[in-house]
Amino acid sequence: MNVFYKKQVMIGAGLSLMCLLVLCSCGDPEPPISKKTSPPPPQTALAYQVISLDNLDAFQATDGNWEVVSEAFTDRTVTKASVEGKAGVGVLINNNTQEKKSHLLSKMEHGDLEMELEFMMAKGSNSGIYLQGRYEVQLLDSWGVENPDETHCGGIYHRWDDSRPDGQKGYEGHPPRLNASRAPGLWQHLTIRFQAPRFDASGNKTANARMLRVVLNGIEIHKDVELFGPTRASFFADEQATGPLMIQGDHGPLAIRNIGIKPYTDRQLSLGSMTFKIYELESNPTTADSIPDFTGLTPSETGETDTLSRNLTEQRRNFGMLLEGTIEIPETGAYLFSTQAQGGLKLLINGKEVLDYDGEHEFLGEAGYNKTDLQAGSQPFQLLYRKQHRFWKNGLALFVEGPGIAKMPLHAPGSPMQLPDFQPLALEVDAQEASAIRGYVLHKGMKHTHTISVGMPAGLHYNYDIHQAAWLNIWSGDFLDVRQMWANRGIEQLAVPLGPSLELDGLPSFAQLSGKNAPWPDSLGDNGPVQSGGYELTDNGEPIFLFEIGGATIKDHISATASERKLSRTISVEGELPANIWLLLASGEDIKRLPNGAYAINDMAYYLETGGGPDPSIRGTEGHQELILSLTDNPSINYSLIW
Repeated sequence: MNVFYKKQVMIGAGLSLMCLLVLCSCGDPEPPISKKTSPPPPQTALAYQVISLDNLDAFQATDGNWEVVSEAFTDRTVTKASVEGKAGVGVLINNNTQEKKSHLLSKMEHGDLEMELEFMMAKGSNSGIYLQGRYEVQLLDSWGVENPDETHCGGIYHRWDDSRPDGQKGYEGHPPRLNASRAPGLWQHLTIRFQAPRFDASGNKTANARMLRVVLNGIEIHKDVELFGPTRASFFADEQATGPLMIQGDHGPLAIRNIGIKPYTDRQLSLGSMTFKIYELESNPTTADSIPDFTGLTPSETGETDTLSRNLTEQRRNFGMLLEGTIEIPETGAYLFSTQAQGGLKLLINGKEVLDYDGEHEFLGEAGYNKTDLQAGSQPFQLLYRKQHRFWKNGLALFVEGPGIAKMPLHAPGSPMQLPDFQPLALEVDAQEASAIRGYVLHKGMKHTHTISVGMPAGLHYNYDIHQAAWLNIWSGDFLDVRQMWANRGIEQLAVPLGPSLELDGLPSFAQLSGKNAPWPDSLGDNGPVQSGGYELTDNGEPIFLFEIGGATIKDHISATASERKLSRTISVEGELPANIWLLLASGEDIKRLPNGAYAINDMAYYLETGGGPDPSIRGTEGHQELILSLTDNPSINYSLIW
């Protein structure tokens, strides 16, 4: 299905092509350049406890196959290539042999646990994370596997029984919902929320262990999976309330870093008996967080309640509420509060403001996050709430996370706004030609309105901001969820990638710089030197984006190579470019040229391979680097992204 006619299409004003690709120069980095920074996003979860990787002291003794280094590299083209390390600390590498192949077990033992880590697999390598040393989430080089089973990366490995018939010895395995794996040699991120089995006072199991949530590279691949016993090759055959973390070390090379844990207990916060006052308000506030001084108003309704609920009042709009009571804090420490509220909300504990939500954002999810330190014990609290005029949006929710306390609701069931559970409306790609569709795209929290999403028969896809000439996201697998655009249209109306997406930097790809070290622009501007010339479609439906600079035309063509699993980009120029026109190939925390000649971008999040020709230059400072190449001097450039 090709959404566009095969003709050139003109798109409105200024554009600049963001070439989020990864390249690095062979020489030393250029002198520092300035870079605008955005304010940090709000903290939406309490920090993990970090397991130190300065040495192996946090782990039980090994055979010597595990080593602490500062950096790791493995050649993605060589099967089970060793993981090479650079002297230093912060990264674990495993290079097992026949003589040295021990697993890595923590000295810490855990029950309920949330954990995260980053891992790097050698090509063809195999490992696993065992919760309590018993229940495995598989680590494997599963890059490019179309239909993963439980033995592939992210799978919850099967159990094993030799007494069962052939073909049935492995059972109760759980494949990942989809393949979210990255290429070998890249860092991948894994988060696991685990609930330990329960036992009574006599040691009898009363509830099975559960994988409450497993997220691989930002994609939820498991949700609430019950585990009836230890998986195959577990370190322990029995089940207990606690056990160590284990990383399998006898199946192949890998690297691990940034291990964080949140051990959970059965402690909870609770609200004591409460009183409420409802106030009728005549008109909407000038701003959403205009909560009036309730002390000067007469309530229209008062009462007592044992729950925080949106049903404390029948009013649907233009009212205020004051809720007062006590909150039981089980342990002194840091707590993180958040809310869902259609209107302004403030929470005070013992007179201290711990949450202030302006209510100006649409009610589509949690907001108003704030971390605060609280003392253990019974504390007085006040909750002030201003409901806005939207009678059809009604909901009130309050959440908290604390020391040893998983995120929990403080509101009654049913109090949050109930959003419909819409299923994706999948747009499939034609088997013979690319599919291209206009729509809105979310990138780094910002909605881009002048975009095209392009799906390739090879199963590799991308979207592109035509207004900024910026490559936004790349992904593999299924193409696009268009439900928000074509059915039940609401506020966002987004085109959403169906496969695991890699977010690129979103900066303009082309710029005319006053000098090689001049700052790269954040946008092109309507009157800048680079102007959109629209796009045209090839015979197989792939867009070629056109840009006018002076009297020259830049053509930008992105295509997919299924056999090599990469997106290739060709930049060509017709006519003579003005002086000092540059191409930004990549931008990120760091850019490194690897021993095999490829480039690793943004802390080894993806690879960039060049198609020959001059090497680009790396410029920047610690924490931000850019890879650029003179387009004026090099009117034909080709490179590829691999992830």
